[in-house]
Amino acid sequence: MVFDRISLVKAYAALKIVELNDGAVKDILFNKTSYYGTKTIDRFDRLSDLAAFINENYPYQYFDPDCQCAVTELDSIWLPLSFNLTLPTDRYATFVNNMRGDFESAQGARLNKISVTACQSIFKTASELQRLKQNYSCFAYMINQNQYVNDCEYVELIVNGAYTSLVEEYYPLSRHPDLQVSQLLVNTEPLNLEDESGPIPAIYTATTQFNVASGQGFTFPGPIGVSIVNTPIFTSGILPGNMHTDNLLLSQAGGFNSVSDINIQLGNDPILTGIVSGDTMFFAKGDINVILIAGDISIAWTHYVIDHDITQEITITN
Repeated sequence: MVFDRISLVKAYAALKIVELNDGAVKDILFNKTSYYGTKTIDRFDRLSDLAAFINENYPYQYFDPDCQCAVTELDSIWLPLSFNLTLPTDRYATFVNNMRGDFESAQGARLNKISVTACQSIFKTASELQRLKQNYSCFAYMINQNQYVNDCEYVELIVNGAYTSLVEEYYPLSRHPDLQVSQLLVNTEPLNLEDESGPIPAIYTATTQFNVASGQGFTFPGPIGVSIVNTPIFTSGILPGNMHTDNLLLSQAGGFNSVSDINIQLGNDPILTGIVSGDTMFFAKGDINVILIAGDISIAWTHYVIDHDITQEITITN
């Protein structure tokens, strides 16, 4: 859980700075990258919810560096994709990870420079963690040696510089006054990733297609995520019970006055009209969230995977 703890606490500390300087942070969306791939995690409504999640699932763990490997194959790196906040001027702002190592927002110029620097530091740390995760090595001849051998004197760990840097430089920085829960590390038996005798988890593909009628004056100033208009978006390798979000940003000449300027239809369902900014509409396959951002409209479709592949067409008209 070392990579999980470091990346989550780094994100929490940065968002705490944003909240103290600019206003309450909410609707925090993460993805996490592990051995099985990358998946999107359900949104945290408030920063306090994120703190409670870290305390409950990723407490600070004490371990003996002489005979315990602190990292396992299950470790993940967490990265925030977006969050919302209300600025002191009562302007509602959405900040989105633009996949180039920075956050973007139509209200970005109003954000305190200290907050901007804090958010940028999340990506710097994540980049270094990704490098360490690819290169670290820690091998223990005995699992939990410290539990039954005096002072871990049986045999030393075999580690490299990347692992040493991770546990000696980065992990101590994952302490935070708001995240005080701690526990002793107990290693589990390592996964045999090459063992084909065990069950292989089923994975599925979710397909989303945003259909935008031509000739209606819509433009697309830049993607939130990697959406391509009128082209299917395939999200493969999703484990059962997990979620993924696809996004689209719409603009038009003169800007939108309201999200009610557009109509949305999911597949052959009735057309959704009179939508209010910030509304989340729930459906059997997932939910759709629509937000007005400085004259542009952000549409986010979060699809849930149960036990089969899913396909969803979303048609936007005015």
